[in-house]
Parts: sequence; structure tokens; C-alpha cells
Amino acid sequence: MRTIVLTLFAIVVAATPVPAESSINKPLTLTMSLIRYAYTASTKHEFVFVMGNMAYRTVAELEKGVERLPRGSKITWAPGCIIRGGEPLSTGPERTKFRDHCEANGVIFSVIPSG
Repeated sequence: MRTIVLTLFAIVVAATPVPAESSINKPLTLTMSLIRYAYTASTKHEFVFVMGNMAYRTVAELEKGVERLPRGSKITWAPGCIIRGGEPLSTGPERTKFRDHCEANGVIFSVIPSG
């Protein structure tokens, strides 16, 4: 019985396809959104960045997420034209600093301005 199980295991392992190129390091194309929490204990608006299937509470967390992306990945952000105040990355200097961080990590960051 043991020999049969080992033989079947060997056949399954030998028949399992191995991808020629690992998908782990392939560049990703992601869309980033900024979502405002509906109900918070604070009177200040709270936001979360959503990129792919991950959410980030702060720009610092978002930057760490960028560092884990494969080089050559692309992030597209269309922030919209309605500004309520306090949105992160809403000013030119903040956005430029984030773009520079992306570029330093081999990630392309593009913003689609609204009008």
C-alpha cells in the first residue's frame, strides 16, 4: 500500500505543470481609490486608500505597500474633483513626494485629473 501511495505521489508531482516564468515578480497594473469612512468617532474625516485587494489607512502604509510591488508595476489614480477637505495626497507637494517614492521603487504612478 505504501509503495502504491508513493508511486501515485511521484506521478502527480511529475505531471504537475511548472510555469516557465514566475507570476510573483510580474509587474501589476493597479487602480487606486481613496474612500472616506461613513461613520467615525472623530469629527475629522477619515480615509482609506484601496489598491487592488489591499487597503491602507495612511500614506506611510501605502508607501510600504508600494515597496512590496514588483518593479515595473503601474498605479493609476483618478481622485475626482470633489474635495471635502483633509484628503491625503490632495496637494501638489504631497503627491509629488509620493510619486518620487513610487519611482524610487520602480513603480509608475499616474494621476488622471478630473475637470
